Amino acid sequence: MKRYWMPLKIGDFLAETAHLTVAEIGAYHLLRMYYWIHSRLPAEEDAIRRISKMTSRQWLQSRDVLKARFVEGWRHPSLDLEIQQALEKSETNSANARKSHANRKKFAAQSQANSHTQPELQTHSLPSGESNPPSPEISNHVGSPKGGPASRLDPNWTPDAADEKVASSYGMSKADIANEAAKFRAHHAEKGTSSHDWSASWLKWCSRWDGKPSPIKPPIAGEVSATQKVHVKMDTPQWKAWQVHLKKTTGKAAPCDKNFGWHFDSEWPPGYLRPEDAAP
Repeated sequence: MKRYWMPLKIGDFLAETAHLTVAEIGAYHLLRMYYWIHSRLPAEEDAIRRISKMTSRQWLQSRDVLKARFVEGWRHPSLDLEIQQALEKSETNSANARKSHANRKKFAAQSQANSHTQPELQTHSLPSGESNPPSPEISNHVGSPKGGPASRLDPNWTPDAADEKVASSYGMSKADIANEAAKFRAHHAEKGTSSHDWSASWLKWCSRWDGKPSPIKPPIAGEVSATQKVHVKMDTPQWKAWQVHLKKTTGKAAPCDKNFGWHFDSEWPPGYLRPEDAAP
C-alpha cells in the first residue's frame, strides 16, 4: 500500500511540540513523515539526523528532545497504531472493490443472457399465423407493462383518466393538463425517448410542474386561432380604428412588431362602423 497522505491531528501535534524550537518542530515532523512511509526509522542514528535535515551541531543540541518523542529503538507507538488502521481500511476497501467488480460482471453477464433469450420468448408467445413479434418501437398506450421492453411514445398520445387524475393531484386544471401533455409529447419526440412505463414517466413529468397557470388556452371548436388573425399595418384607417378601440377598452394602444403592424382578431375593431358602411 502506497501511503500518499498521513493524518495530522493538529491539536495533539501542537500540544506535543509546544516546548520545542522551530527547528526541532520541523525536524520532528520530517521524522514522522518518513516513519509513516516506511513504518520505521533507520537503525543508524546519523541517517536519522540526515532525515531531520539538522546539522551535526543542531543534532547534538536537540537529539535528546527529539528522541523523547519516541520509545526504545526510535519506535512511535501512536504512528504504529494509525499505520495499522490505515492498512486495515485499505484491505477492507480493496475487498469491497473486488466484490463490487464481481457483482457488476455477474449482472452484465445476466443482462447479456436475457437479451439473447428475449426475442425467442417473444416469438414463442405470438398468436397463431404471425411470424414476427409486434414491433415495440411505438406504444399506443401510456406505456409498456412494467419490466417489458422500452417503447417510444405514441405521437397521438393523450392522458387517460388515470393520467389526468395524477396530474390533478398536483393541482393542474384541465387547461394545464392539456398544455403539459403537449409539452410532454413534444419533449419526448424531440429526444427520441424510450420508456418501459410511460405512466411512470408522466407522473415524473407532473411532479416537476412548477404550479404556474397554463399560458396556453386549449382550442375551442369554431374559435379563431392565432394563425388566422389579421395583420394590420401602421397608419392605416384600420390601425387607427384599433388604436382608438384599445385605448377605450384597455387603456393602452397596441404594440408594433418588426413588420410595422400588429395581429388583430379581425380587420376592424368589434362594432366599428366604417364611413362607407354608414347609412346615407
